[in-house]
Amino acid sequence: MTAALIDLDFFIRRYRYFHPSIDEESPEVRAKIIAHAILNHINNHLTYKDQNHTLFRIYVYDCPPLSIKHTHPKTNKTIDFSKTDMALFRNALHTEIKKMPLTALRLGKLDKNHIKWIITNKKKYNKLLRGEITIDMIDEHEFKLDFQQKQVDMKIGMDITWITLKKLVDQIILISGDSDFVPVAKLARREGIIFVLDALHHNVSEDLSEHIDFLRTPRLDPPSKLITL
Repeated sequence: MTAALIDLDFFIRRYRYFHPSIDEESPEVRAKIIAHAILNHINNHLTYKDQNHTLFRIYVYDCPPLSIKHTHPKTNKTIDFSKTDMALFRNALHTEIKKMPLTALRLGKLDKNHIKWIITNKKKYNKLLRGEITIDMIDEHEFKLDFQQKQVDMKIGMDITWITLKKLVDQIILISGDSDFVPVAKLARREGIIFVLDALHHNVSEDLSEHIDFLRTPRLDPPSKLITL
């Protein structure tokens, strides 16, 4: 029996990295593609090298999208973030995930006390600090509202602990690029659970790689090859 835990923000970023064509689709279509990709990818794990594991449940972790109104630092225009492409996509994706079989959506919170505008073009940002350019020389699209998620890692850690101590499965698959899960990975292995980390070909810290059983990423199917499960 296998439980799969997925950091949704990480999965989306890595899937877009390998299959950037999905950005050309509407928010609703992208949501269906990502939801379908999750099911396919977990199925590829369960059948990895002709294995035949049984799925206990998929746990997906994310935060609600930003839904506040905020003034752009350059244009002074008020932006309603609840109507942005990202918010529409994220809400549609959460709806799709809730309909997926044997899947639970775990939502954290956004840290609204640390929301700030940042300049995404690092070269221009450094030139601005050195006084080589002025703010007028930075395009409005190079500003991004930056915020942090809260409780997502905590929820992942709590669920791994709960699944382990209840002895609900004999294998845990964690899809994440975060190195904060060393304690729960060690706990799961001490209790006899096989711990698989799928970092989707992202770099993994040495301390985390030391406390897992397998580091593997099955094929990450493109939208054109996603099958109906």
